[in-house]
Amino acid sequence: MRRSSSSSSSACCESVSLLPAAMRKYYKLSLLIVTGVSLTFLVFYKSQYDKLYNVLQVLEFFGRDGAGKPPDT
Repeated sequence: MRRSSSSSSSACCESVSLLPAAMRKYYKLSLLIVTGVSLTFLVFYKSQYDKLYNVLQVLEFFGRDGAGKPPDT
């Protein structure tokens, strides 16, 4: 019979602790690999976003009417 747990996180930890030692090692390794890939894509996304944002700022500045003129005062 299955025990019911009060939270899903404890159920997750219980299922991991029931795995054999070799499986726990591979489970941790797979989590580490997924974390590394996710962080790599996050850094790549952030750098591309920053490049695009800078280009759009330049286009917005030069795209305005009278961008090279001093403001009328």
